[in-house]
Amino acid sequence: MIKTYEPVVRHGLAGWDRKKISPEELQQRLSRIRTAMRARKLAVLIIHGDARQYGDLCYATHFAPMVHEAVAFIPREENPVLYVGVGPRDIPFARKLTAVEEVHPLARLEGEIGLRLRYWLPKQGRVGLVNVQESMRAPLYESLLADLSDLPLEPCTAWYRELRLGKTAAELAVMREATQRLDRCVEAILGALRPGVSERDLAVEADYVARRQGAEDCRVLVTSGPDADRFLRPATVAPIAPQGRLLVYVALAFERYWSELGSTIILSPGGADLSPADDELSRLYDKLRQGLAAGDAGQHALRKAGKALRLHLDAHQATGEGEVQGIGLDREEAPLQPLLGAAAETAAPLRPGMVVSPRILRFAAGAGALCAEPLVLGESGCERLSGTERVILRSLR
Repeated sequence: MIKTYEPVVRHGLAGWDRKKISPEELQQRLSRIRTAMRARKLAVLIIHGDARQYGDLCYATHFAPMVHEAVAFIPREENPVLYVGVGPRDIPFARKLTAVEEVHPLARLEGEIGLRLRYWLPKQGRVGLVNVQESMRAPLYESLLADLSDLPLEPCTAWYRELRLGKTAAELAVMREATQRLDRCVEAILGALRPGVSERDLAVEADYVARRQGAEDCRVLVTSGPDADRFLRPATVAPIAPQGRLLVYVALAFERYWSELGSTIILSPGGADLSPADDELSRLYDKLRQGLAAGDAGQHALRKAGKALRLHLDAHQATGEGEVQGIGLDREEAPLQPLLGAAAETAAPLRPGMVVSPRILRFAAGAGALCAEPLVLGESGCERLSGTERVILRSLR
């Protein structure tokens, strides 16, 4: 629903604060992965990641590629091995970003994979693939298949991603910090609003504030004028009109973890209150947020929100979209639950510890709107990750 330009090369801070995600935390993940491997009689798990989608790889290794791609081998008993898309001189720095001790350039993988698999695999060993068939670039994938042609392969992406849906206390603490940094980015946009400022000026301000706070990656969409009534897009040099509305979406990665905020800023120099349509949408979003929880209660809240959103759009002759999107090591991960259409009836399970972002976009003449913020699901409700009280739809007076 919310698409940003995905970079070929991520640019931002590259580091690892071991006080936030500790080596012990990563060792516990590795133990969970290996327990699942034993249950499925897998001898080796091959995990792929790149600068666009690194969550699966990062969960096992804490490595997030800044460029190209990387491949991790997780043997059931032996130590993991990581191949990264950098040259030999950059390997010492890459080792500082991962819990894996053995790190090599990706260029060596083709010549070594056969030897490694023969060492790791018993006679009846099976190889599991995570995000390999889905995302690995064709030349590397074809080379990998050639080396694995005589081995039983098993797609493992689905069950592997189940392991990382519920966030630990350490993960939630990092995501809370990421969201607090996003609050400051949105406040910076509000502070920079003045006559003559352009969308791009506001986007640059948010990006600057994000990176000053240690963001590893940042995506900003700022839409104003008539475009705010039709779609969400990257910022342009268009000046912000003195009256109207501004749709702002900011997402950033901090210590590998993503968070996002989506706001509608109504520019009303005269101090006008929210319109009835805006007030109605704000209350609809609040009810969805208050009703979200793990289990059947959350599913009921989603169905109610979907029906209310459809009635709202029809009543105001508007079009729009709504979804509840998982977020974490990837900007978009499971669960994905649409609020409108036939897919809304096939709800994904909502579980305690998941972090989800309810997203609502409304398109209407002079009344475009965006609402999004991350929430932690609990048994009887949800917790906001944002540290400050703020309304999603607000009037700037």
